[in-house]
Amino acid sequence: MEKWGEYIKIKRLKAGLTQEELAEKMGVSRPTLSRLENDNENRPTVKVISGLSKAFGLAEKEVVQEVYGIGSCTYSDLIKLELDRVPVYQRYPYVGGTMPTEYVYRARRNTYHKVEAYIVDVLYETPTIEKGDIILVDREAKIQENDILLYRYNDKAHIGKLRDIHGQIYVEDSNIMVHIEKIAHPSLVIGIEKKLK
Repeated sequence: MEKWGEYIKIKRLKAGLTQEELAEKMGVSRPTLSRLENDNENRPTVKVISGLSKAFGLAEKEVVQEVYGIGSCTYSDLIKLELDRVPVYQRYPYVGGTMPTEYVYRARRNTYHKVEAYIVDVLYETPTIEKGDIILVDREAKIQENDILLYRYNDKAHIGKLRDIHGQIYVEDSNIMVHIEKIAHPSLVIGIEKKLK
């Protein structure tokens, strides 16, 4: 959408919200929201996208898709927005040859190395992750005690917390505790995108 300020105003009006109400939901002041609605030249910042996502109950990627029409959103557009396009795969770990099923968009962070995302196919209680949620991992990050990891064990993907028990390192989830040497492909979980109901 070329005129994204209009997008914000149209979304607000369709939701039956005043500027004050939407500004509060987004975590900005009413004058800031007024400027946003009248600004069709500058691109929205990650903070604005995040605020719209929160206010309208959309994933950030959906806001980006609605504002930009992802088909026309170039890599340089994402760089200007300080967003990374993260590939989402069905099976963990991605080893090549498979096309992503979709992409998620998240704020660029220089602290991450090799970020990928995967669709969760089972329910996890700790942390609460439901079937269909998308989990983001950094495959090259250093891991340490109490980190949440995505890993493979017995040819299945699992999510668990890294624990040091009497000098031995284990990964524990709500169902199993496995020694670190028995798991494959441990990756640091850096985010979860909840599926919309």
